[in-house]
Amino acid sequence: QNPFAVEVVEQLALLNVKEHDITKHAAEHSRALPWLGQYMVASIHLASNDHKAGQAAFQSLVQSFPESPQSLLGLAVCQMEFGNNDDAAEAFAQARDVDEHCMDHMDKYAVVLKEMGAVSKLNKLTHSLMNTDIRRPEAWVAASLYSELKDDPERAMEYAERALQLDSRHSDAHVRKGVLYLERQLFDLALESFRLGLECRWGIRAYQGAVRSYVGLDRVKEALNSAKESLQRMPRNAKALSLVGQALSQLPECIDKAKVAFDKARQLNPMCSDTAMAQVDLLLQHNKLDESAECLESFLRLKNSELIHARLGDVYVKAQKFEGALNEYHLALAMNPGLETARVGLERLEKMMRGMDPDG
Repeated sequence: QNPFAVEVVEQLALLNVKEHDITKHAAEHSRALPWLGQYMVASIHLASNDHKAGQAAFQSLVQSFPESPQSLLGLAVCQMEFGNNDDAAEAFAQARDVDEHCMDHMDKYAVVLKEMGAVSKLNKLTHSLMNTDIRRPEAWVAASLYSELKDDPERAMEYAERALQLDSRHSDAHVRKGVLYLERQLFDLALESFRLGLECRWGIRAYQGAVRSYVGLDRVKEALNSAKESLQRMPRNAKALSLVGQALSQLPECIDKAKVAFDKARQLNPMCSDTAMAQVDLLLQHNKLDESAECLESFLRLKNSELIHARLGDVYVKAQKFEGALNEYHLALAMNPGLETARVGLERLEKMMRGMDPDG
């Protein structure tokens, strides 16, 4: 009835309504207002988790409307989920420059800052969100992420629960609780949180958490079913393909199928760090240290990543290549001083190089 009611586009896409059926009612208006059709298509890509296409669509909109918060936020979310945290952080920051009171997707911005180890920026964002609207769950999710980064898991959980008290349908808050439960290996509680997140809004992070929870509970077939469901809903998402590979790799009879899934995921997005890490996990199960190192080194030739540097350091330690490991850990910590895996790996390595028990 109203072709300008673009807010419903994303919801229709989440209900698996075909793109043509969503956009056809606005076709005649799109000829006069080209941005209308472009924005609708970009929103459909975002809702369907096709982040590669979403990036291109929102980037085109941003070029035409550089001060559009909605376009900047859409671009930032697609970049974040595609693995481009640096670009995502810049787009989120630009959206806040345009509208300092913007709250939409700000918890996702907080996730990016936490993954980058940007403690001061995350602290500043959290305070800003609290001052803007303490009744929005995004502010409390950001506070939870900051508390976790400051090694205060109890307060992090308290803030995640506060977010859900404000909005029990906020998927990111359920995912936040699930991640915190996973850290404590409380797999039943984690699975419940991720399931609730998926009921509110399906997305790759909730599916990733659900699969990890099922594996932790030794319910591998259910993990595989969940991964396949994510791929069915997000057929052009490399992380969903990688998730299927991770689930298949838990079944000895499906190792070859897992390798195929990882190869397809890398073809879809060569810069997906989730795929590289999962491939290495599979290779290490068979003690293929040289192949593991080559997999990570080839990724780093495409994209610099502190997570991959830290993982390569771990592989070098296993291969007794201590100097190489030392260099990789230092590179990771230079990029992200708060990266726990690199810090722990470096501490263990330094003990080994002194002839001490690394676990002592």
